[in-house]
Amino acid sequence: MAEVIQLQMRGLSKAMELVRLRGGWKAKRRELNKEMRRAMRPAYNRMRARAPKGPTGNLKKSIATTAFMTFDSINVRTGPRLRGRRKAAYAHIVELGSKGGVRTVKKPGSKGFRVGRRFTQSIKHPGTKGQFFIQSTYQDSINTVVPRAIAAIRKTFRV
Repeated sequence: MAEVIQLQMRGLSKAMELVRLRGGWKAKRRELNKEMRRAMRPAYNRMRARAPKGPTGNLKKSIATTAFMTFDSINVRTGPRLRGRRKAAYAHIVELGSKGGVRTVKKPGSKGFRVGRRFTQSIKHPGTKGQFFIQSTYQDSINTVVPRAIAAIRKTFRV
């Protein structure tokens, strides 16, 4: 669910251009990242609370807020990390679920799937239901997070 919310703020592009020309871009970027992470805190807390805790808890630990700024846009993302040290590359399967059916080993000569003490070439997988913790967090948080993000941008750039 990669929905992009585009906002037009009067004077923002001019303020960003002035910061870039005068210098201090790095410091301003650091300040904005901090403010945007603070603005996204309610969504972060809700998502952590709703994420299912498996045996390792890695999915819940992988949830993070990432903010970055380019010369023409400001981007913020809250959700499971897909790369790095604390990643959960399987988050999409937990969110959306998986289809049941027979899973067969593609590579000939490999051991296959372990069932008890034996290995087999195919298994019957029942499938999984989706948990939808990201989607429900988005729907609940969108009305509170956007005004907080706009206030953070105004505070940082004094627009």
